[in-house]
Amino acid sequence: MNANAPVWDAMDFSAARELALSGGQVGASIVARDRSGDCALALVADARTGWLVIVLSDQGTGESFLAGVLDPAEAETRMRGSVAPADGQGPRLHYALARAESVRGLRMRGPESVWGVREANSEGWAVACMSFDDFDTLPQVEILEEGAWSPLV
Repeated sequence: MNANAPVWDAMDFSAARELALSGGQVGASIVARDRSGDCALALVADARTGWLVIVLSDQGTGESFLAGVLDPAEAETRMRGSVAPADGQGPRLHYALARAESVRGLRMRGPESVWGVREANSEGWAVACMSFDDFDTLPQVEILEEGAWSPLV
């Protein structure tokens, strides 16, 4: 595995997508998973390269998105983002991921909703996702580090 950049042509994105949609439990290939309403997130280890593939899916429509890749060798990761259908039809899917020795969890909420709190798993990953139709508003995301919540920017 190249520590600086993924080998894009070597990655099996189809397999990552299939694993994410399979509903399999967190284990060797699925590093972390979350579901909130129709939004599902899976962090999948690519069998060929070892890189982690972020797969989001809309459980209502069955559409899935490859949101990015992460180097599992990185000691700390803090990331948030969103994906949406190219035609603008359907909800926008939002996600957040955090892993660091100091991270114990993260929480996410949309406009005028309650926090959805997620604890870090045994691998140290805290992941969350959600969807809503408002394309102009982003959810609030905070991470729990050393006993205090702070915004994930």
